[in-house]
Order: sequence, then C-alpha cells, then structure tokens
Amino acid sequence: RIGLQEQLGLLLRSTGEVTIAADQFQEMARTAAAAGRVDDEARAWLYAASVLSWFSRDRCLRAADRAEKLPVSDPILRAHVQGYAAYARLIFQGWDAGDADASGRALATMKQAGATEIFAFHLPRFVHVQSMRGEYATAVSTARDGLALAGRAADTYDYLMCQFWRADACLKAGEWGEMQQVL
Repeated sequence: RIGLQEQLGLLLRSTGEVTIAADQFQEMARTAAAAGRVDDEARAWLYAASVLSWFSRDRCLRAADRAEKLPVSDPILRAHVQGYAAYARLIFQGWDAGDADASGRALATMKQAGATEIFAFHLPRFVHVQSMRGEYATAVSTARDGLALAGRAADTYDYLMCQFWRADACLKAGEWGEMQQVL
C-alpha cells in the first residue's frame, strides 16, 4: 500500500496537483508510521514538505522537521532528510551557514554514493544555496547539470525546479539573454 501511495503522490506532483499530492504523501506517512516503517515515513514527510513548499511554508517546515526527527536507519536517506530540511529552512527562514553546509554535504553524499535519483532531487535546490552565497555563475552551471539529469529521468517537477532557480541565478548574474530563454 505504501508503494502505491508513493507512486500516486509522485504522479500528482508531476502533474502540478500539489495540494492533492501533499494529502497523499501525508497519508503515506501515516500508513508507514502505523506499520512501523520509519524510513518510509521519513521519505513521505520529505515528499510532503516538497510539495507543501509551494503553498504553505509553515506546513512545509513542520513536515521537514517531522522527517528530520525520525530515527532513519538508511545513511543515504538520513543525508537526504538533513539536506532537504536544511533547504526548507534556508528558503523560509533565511540564510544560515550551517544549513547551507548541510545542503552541500547532502549533495556530496548522494553523488559519492551514486544515488542519482536523490542527487537529482537535491541539485536544483542546491542552485538556490549557491545563489544565496553569491555564486551566480556556478549556480547557472549547476542548474544546467540538473536540467540534464531531470530530463533523463523524465522528472517534470525537478526539471521545473531547475528552470526556476536557473532563471533566478541568471537574473542575479545579469545574464539577461539566458534568463529570457528560460522564461
């Protein structure tokens, strides 16, 4: 059942039905919690936080916090949880060097482990961290890399995240031509 809930939530997310996807992921978290499947519960709360970030900052932060407080056994998933919770705090609570570092460590962990799917999830979000640091040219380059990964994975959601943060980095870098192409 958890797998079906996850697939339905991902389908809804990829089609832009973020409100319904958030409900689906929260239901997945409740199902996983009832079954004692901590890692699945953490993943569900991360999915929920991701879609909630588009329309409810408080609920996004609560979902990310719930995931972060769980005793996740998988080290890759633990890095994923810490990286996303850090990203959520950065976008909604402002700059914090510790959160920026946690986001970078999560990305490095995913890359080193060869966890391509989760790496591709974190890459567009790290573009924002690079922009917050003033690393605009690097952020644009990272966004291009993320677009290629998301395109190969046929992940519309992460593709659009890359485009969003790429446009933001181009604006801040003064790369008007590329920004117009993105928009």
